[in-house]
Amino acid sequence: MPEEPDFERFGHADAWRLGRALVEQCQAENLPVTITITLGEQRVFHAALPGTSADNDDWAMRKIRVVRRFDRSSHEVGETYAAAGPERFYAAFGLPATDYAATGGAVPIRVRGTQVGVLAISGLSSFDDHERARQTLQVAASPSATEDLQPLSRSLQPGQRTQIWLGGPDLDAPQLIFGTDAILLEAPNWTFDGTTLVVNGNGLLFTLDLADPSGGPREIPYVDLPTLNNDHVLDPDGEHVYLSAMDTHIYRGALTGGAVERVSPEDNSWHFLHGISPDGQRLAYVQLDGPGEPGRLAIRHPDGSVSLVDVGPGHLDGPEWSPDGQWIYLNTETFTHVAGHAQLARVRDADGRVERLVVSDTGGLVPAPVPRRGPCHLSRLSGRHPGPSRRPRRGGTRRVDERLVDSTAALPALRRSGDAERQQLVARLDPVRLRRLPGRLRGALRPHGLRPVEA
Repeated sequence: MPEEPDFERFGHADAWRLGRALVEQCQAENLPVTITITLGEQRVFHAALPGTSADNDDWAMRKIRVVRRFDRSSHEVGETYAAAGPERFYAAFGLPATDYAATGGAVPIRVRGTQVGVLAISGLSSFDDHERARQTLQVAASPSATEDLQPLSRSLQPGQRTQIWLGGPDLDAPQLIFGTDAILLEAPNWTFDGTTLVVNGNGLLFTLDLADPSGGPREIPYVDLPTLNNDHVLDPDGEHVYLSAMDTHIYRGALTGGAVERVSPEDNSWHFLHGISPDGQRLAYVQLDGPGEPGRLAIRHPDGSVSLVDVGPGHLDGPEWSPDGQWIYLNTETFTHVAGHAQLARVRDADGRVERLVVSDTGGLVPAPVPRRGPCHLSRLSGRHPGPSRRPRRGGTRRVDERLVDSTAALPALRRSGDAERQQLVARLDPVRLRRLPGRLRGALRPHGLRPVEA
């Protein structure tokens, strides 16, 4: 039996994390590949990147059938049996060429030596397909990897740099407070005393002291916490934080570190945290029931039960409560036919009524909270159709426009400083092109590429 990556366990959630990490890697390199992961006879992950076609889907499945039949990588089968010509291979084993392909790109996924699934890549050369699949599994199963695939956490690409900025309507210009090319820092949140930022990075959670940001981020030492993704939400008690992890669950822990508690249910779904009610009793998160399925708005109640709110068929993201608890703000693709062209909307907490707030020609709107009634803060990527992936090409830049626009209900104070005058901006790249934030805008939607929904 050839030496191949071997896992202690590998299930649906692992396939999702592995597939997402591989997609991000290939997107960063602009590779035209199709990626498929199967467990048994079930296809549990599939992604087709630009430049691929239905033929790549077919090639991936033909390679997977070879792995299932011979219990070896499709590359090894090709080298062993089809080197003299594929016709002899098909004739010797009585296999139809329309169903089997003895060429590189499909590698068995093994748990303690037993094949439980297959990772297949199609779109590159036979050898490159094979090597990328093999190396991906090798990294994920290596002794240095934790049980939740820590090496697959988000990271900076070559030529990229993290910068954290402070900006606001009362500042003459945005202020750069920290930069590094060593780690991708994301999702900065203010502590409620306004002295510290809490940020995600490298699957961990850090604090950044604003009195001395040159000291860099300091890891919060948690015990038995799976690798984190790129988001967290501060508990209104000011002492705890809710965390989204790469094992697709949500956890709660102290801002000082220590043991954590899992708060999301075991329901065979993925859970991506975004908001918490003003009283700290309920969580709003995005629930995904499988690869390719749209995100749904889920509310976790104090007793641990979960209810789903129907906000339409489109994928949604970023649910956040208003301070009075009457509305949940989010972006959704329900009002558009363009993938990734999400529009800002809100949902009445009492009855689930959905209202579209603005119409944008570019999409990519993300609601962010402010600590008082008044303008609603939106972030928007420049460009006509940002799409679901916002990663720039290697070495490139993308501008993020920050706006203050009127809304009829304010958003909660989870990502703003206590004095309500400063806002934080995070950008991954250096140099970063940031448009200067305008002054206090009241109803000035149209000059900034936004227009209110017609009554």
